[in-house]
Amino acid sequence: MRISLGESIARQDNTIKETLINIIANKEEIITDYEELKHLLPTYDESKRKALEKLLNIRKIQFEELLNLKKEQYEALLKLLEYLNSLEKKDKNIHIRRILNKIKIIEKEMALLYRLIK
Repeated sequence: MRISLGESIARQDNTIKETLINIIANKEEIITDYEELKHLLPTYDESKRKALEKLLNIRKIQFEELLNLKKEQYEALLKLLEYLNSLEKKDKNIHIRRILNKIKIIEKEMALLYRLIK
């Protein structure tokens, strides 16, 4: 039995949605683990502390790289927003609102990353 195009697309959409949910949950878990490990670091003995510091440094470097990517996204969105503001079209307000929403999301992610790194 063949499935319809609509059913196929719906299945693919669900797969993408589940993948995105898993990615977000994984990212949140990594951040939580990092914060907990950073908080517990002083309580470990010297040998465990060195191994833990190494892991925390690796995560910190990853967060710094992610922060740099977020900064680039932020700057690109600001340039796009500037361009859209220069247009005379009526529907530009919809695009401007979408970009402003994305900028707010990136600002929140950048604030979190700044807090984690420090």
